[in-house]
Amino acid sequence: MTPWLSQEFDLLFQQVYQSGARVITLAGASRACGTSTLCRWLAERLSGENANVLLIDFDFSGTGQGIPPAAWSLDGTGQREAIYQPNSHLAILPRPSSPATLTSLRQPQCLNQAIAAWREQYDFVLCDAGTVYVANWQNLSATAIGSACDGALLCAAAAKTPENSLFQSIKRLEQGKVTCIGTIINDLHYPTLASEITRVLNSRGSWLPRRLRQRLTERINRSPLLQGEYQL
Repeated sequence: MTPWLSQEFDLLFQQVYQSGARVITLAGASRACGTSTLCRWLAERLSGENANVLLIDFDFSGTGQGIPPAAWSLDGTGQREAIYQPNSHLAILPRPSSPATLTSLRQPQCLNQAIAAWREQYDFVLCDAGTVYVANWQNLSATAIGSACDGALLCAAAAKTPENSLFQSIKRLEQGKVTCIGTIINDLHYPTLASEITRVLNSRGSWLPRRLRQRLTERINRSPLLQGEYQL
């Protein structure tokens, strides 16, 4: 399964390319909106074009990329040993296990120098920054990471991310003078129109003949529009 090759994800890929941004932060407007997964998919898509991509796990409040923390420093020490490489063009740098490295990352000058060094080594650098609107002493500021990058992609979960969290996240990025490349709406937990119509049909249409309900359900499930498979 390669979701990063889907038509919908290709639109995001094209938008990133057209923006000219090479160092990009992906941050969520709320918890569990799929930011880390989307970050990995974008990294896979970019590396599939033979671009050398570095994905850095800066998500200290969630599961991030699911790779155990490793000992590395901003001066380059231990980075090569810590990198996980799923393919020849994609390198993933896990969260640092050293408190000293985490402290250095909180200093804007050190963070800017590190990102500048990574920019020279890779065609694209993606930063998995976790959630914007979360007060967590362990987490790095997504706004600080975004301001050191060319731009940011803000992720939200359909029917899950509160409206207030989305507005507050946008406000924080604007206050940090972060360039917003775009917003990704993750509709994984959002039911399709077809499933909603079918649910209502089965719960409130019991008075209809069973054969008629079956035929309606079949036609609903065959509709690309109702299944959300329409083309933009």
